[in-house]
Amino acid sequence: MEKFKSMTTVRVLAVCGFLYGIQSSLWATFTHIGSEAMGPGHTWYHFLREVGLDIGVLSALMIILFGSPRVRMPATWWMALVLMLGYYAPYWVGAPFMVELYPPGGFGSTADWNHYIQAGLPLLGLFLGRGHFYQSEPTRIPTEASPARA
Repeated sequence: MEKFKSMTTVRVLAVCGFLYGIQSSLWATFTHIGSEAMGPGHTWYHFLREVGLDIGVLSALMIILFGSPRVRMPATWWMALVLMLGYYAPYWVGAPFMVELYPPGGFGSTADWNHYIQAGLPLLGLFLGRGHFYQSEPTRIPTEASPARA
């Protein structure tokens, strides 16, 4: 069971989810560029916004997950969780209120399953690796440089 909780497993699950999301959702958004139904200019806005979010959020998550053990602490685990929830929740959060905010094709569609996979893998990894952020003896981050020895 410890293999499933290793940082390698956490990282592999996260990267697989990120790459799956980039190739499915980002590609789907790219293929909508120029769509008359959405407005040709507005589709560029959606694509560029998604690229910006992907670069920002996924880079921050990679820094947290691939950082050295000294940056793994409860606060960074919670930061990663908040980033993931803020990034993935919009796939479903509006659906109870407006039919237009359902996943394309509705619940259970290919798009919906794409969302489950790309959100589920990194979230599963984060929860499996939670123990690495809650060590019994916290690692201190140095606040000042030690004097050089003569």
